[in-house]
Amino acid sequence: EYKRVRMRAFYSGSTERLGFGEIGQRKGILEVDLEDGNPTFHELNIREMVDLPAIDATGLASSEILGEARHGLSGARIENRIARLVISNVSAEAYRSLDASAIRRLGSSALHFDLRIEPAEAAKATVSASSTQIGLLADEFRKYVASLEITDAKKSRLMEMGIPYLEKVQE
Repeated sequence: EYKRVRMRAFYSGSTERLGFGEIGQRKGILEVDLEDGNPTFHELNIREMVDLPAIDATGLASSEILGEARHGLSGARIENRIARLVISNVSAEAYRSLDASAIRRLGSSALHFDLRIEPAEAAKATVSASSTQIGLLADEFRKYVASLEITDAKKSRLMEMGIPYLEKVQE
């Protein structure tokens, strides 16, 4: 948004919306009469930003979240617009199995589709508690592989393949 800085001096603002904090702002060009200092705003017809209704995923499985996103995007007019969809309170289990790329494809008709997936508070606490301190790269890799839900044979193979590379990088 444009703002008066001093007498006969203005900050013009941008001619495009640069973030969702500007969703309601009018954009345009500012003309200032240098004689009297009065501004004239010339509004531009720019791309619209659409903040889609948020999805509260409390208690929903990943397939149900995908269904809610499909439902919400099916009637939305997002073609050639900048659109955002926020999915909040996603359980850790649903987050791991959620097909975010399928949701992004649902929003592919938008000029830009911003998908925000926010974990539930319990998942946030787990993530922040486990990520506050990062150790050596090889140690972090070991922890990551141990947390995977795959067979022990696959974990062993990943460790065999990955650890030598990571130790070499640390040298």
